[in-house]
Amino acid sequence: MEALNVFAEKHGITFPLISDVDGKLKSLYSKKRINYLIDRNGIIQMIQNGVPKNEYFIEKIQALDK
Repeated sequence: MEALNVFAEKHGITFPLISDVDGKLKSLYSKKRINYLIDRNGIIQMIQNGVPKNEYFIEKIQALDK
């Protein structure tokens, strides 16, 4: 998804971001909007219901990248 690529480039994010455009993940795990932040080892570092504020989410992403 181009919007994710633009977002990642703008904020210096060097790992893949995934978007559930077709809703397959949502149908498997939840009916609500949930955001997961998963580290390089596959460990979930953050789960947030709803749409997070970009600043907060970017802070968490950058903390993982250190």
